[in-house]
Amino acid sequence: MKKENIARAKELFEKEPKVEEVYFTTDGNMFRALHYARGWQPEGIETVRRSTVELAEKIDEMVSGKAGKATVAAPIVPVAPVVPSAPVAPVAPKVPVVAVVTAVTSDERAALVKRYIELFDKKPAQNIGDATLKMRIEEKEAALKLEGKKDEKEQDSKQEGEKEEEKPALKTEDNQE
Repeated sequence: MKKENIARAKELFEKEPKVEEVYFTTDGNMFRALHYARGWQPEGIETVRRSTVELAEKIDEMVSGKAGKATVAAPIVPVAPVVPSAPVAPVAPKVPVVAVVTAVTSDERAALVKRYIELFDKKPAQNIGDATLKMRIEEKEAALKLEGKKDEKEQDSKQEGEKEEEKPALKTEDNQE
C-alpha cells in the first residue's frame, strides 16, 4: 500500500466514522464502493480498511518512539508452573451404532414380502430395502403382541365378571321359597 493512499484513507475515516473500508485504483482514484472502483478500473484495486490504518498508526508511533513504556506489553508470566501430565490416551470418535444387515436371498425376500402383506394388507414398495422391510415387520409384530396382551387382559377381566354373575345367590330365610 502506498503511504499516500493510507493518508487519504485516514482523512476519510476521521470524517466518516461509519465507513470501514475504501478502494483505490492503480491510477490513484479513491472509491467508497467496490462496484464503482471496478467500473472505473476492473483490475488492480487496492482495499484499505479502517483497522489497517489504525494498526499502521500504532506501528509508526512505536517505531518513532512516541509511545511510552506503559504501552509496551509486559511479557506473559505463567501464574503456576506448568507440569507435564501423563500422556492422554486418544479417545475414539463416537460412531453411530448401525445394525448389521446380512444379505437376503430371493426366497427370504419373498417370505418377507408375504409376511408384510399378511400384516399390512398391502404390498410393500418395490424399492424398499431388505433391512427396512424386516424392521417394519418386526415393529408391526411387536405392536400386535402388545395389543394381544391387552386383549387377553380385557378378556380375563370380562370372564371374571361373568363368573361372579353366575354364582348363585346365598339362600336366606326370605329367599327359601
